[in-house]
Amino acid sequence: MGTSSIYVIVAIVSLAIIFIFTFLISPGKRRSKLTPLASIAFVLIIAGIFLSEKDAIGYGIFAIGIVFAVIDIIQKARKKE
Repeated sequence: MGTSSIYVIVAIVSLAIIFIFTFLISPGKRRSKLTPLASIAFVLIIAGIFLSEKDAIGYGIFAIGIVFAVIDIIQKARKKE
């Protein structure tokens, strides 16, 4: 098992732990829906993780996903003001 495979496994386990804490431990709290931009960012980040063996492609897709996530956070912050 290569180093990149270990990184992918760690990323999947981390996402599973976040899912457990978010949805199963605190089910009564009100959650906002996932926006289309946030869902695109999530998909791009996951794709970047899986394509990390090809450095330029994987990290590029990962970076684009992070940029989309930051844009979504800024848009949500402006709506609250």
